[in-house]
Amino acid sequence: MIDSPEDASRSDPPDRSPQQLAIQMMEWDRLRWSCELHDGLIQSIVAAQWQVEACAASWRRGAALTEEDWQQLSHLLQEAATDGRRWMNQLRRGWDSPTDPLEVHLQQLVASFREAYPEIAWQFDWRSTSHSPVPGSDLALTMLRIAEEALRNAAQHSHSPQVRIEVAWDAAARRFLLEIEDHGRGFDAAKLPPDHFGIRGMATRAQLVGGRIEIRSAPQTGTHIRFLGPATPT
Repeated sequence: MIDSPEDASRSDPPDRSPQQLAIQMMEWDRLRWSCELHDGLIQSIVAAQWQVEACAASWRRGAALTEEDWQQLSHLLQEAATDGRRWMNQLRRGWDSPTDPLEVHLQQLVASFREAYPEIAWQFDWRSTSHSPVPGSDLALTMLRIAEEALRNAAQHSHSPQVRIEVAWDAAARRFLLEIEDHGRGFDAAKLPPDHFGIRGMATRAQLVGGRIEIRSAPQTGTHIRFLGPATPT
């Protein structure tokens, strides 16, 4: 179990300034985006390129191209286009509409994952009431980014048939809670590689707003990620 930002990041001294943490967060984001681009969109384009070269080689040999050859190429290009549109949506998805509440942004986020991964059952629960305070813009953006990273990890790595995301207001502790849970293959938190930007990034984002991350996971038992927001003054 990872139950603190320091454990999750494994390298963040507790006395780092907010400015240093923000710079580190931007660097991790840059590295993570480059890795995911390489493993996703670029791989789809390369696969399509190989198919084109294979078809060209067959044509030069005088072999007739079959409908299956063209269907495979079309499928690879469709995958690349879908991945490209997903990236555009993710890069555009910011805090462009500050009047929209966090609940709306999270609904849109879950809807985008439901469309991209229809084989997964996505469940979203908003358990705050009309008496709950509204999270500030920094806290709301942090919760949105943590949710986005956690849902992406669940979709791409967990092989879980169902993913649940829940937001609640803890009236006793006066703070917001964000939970993401899947029932997939899980992982050994003690063996988390140092270049696992997603987990470390979530922990740093939480630390920047005075919150913290709890992650419970083990092989074949699924993963439960919990963000505890900072206490809100009465």
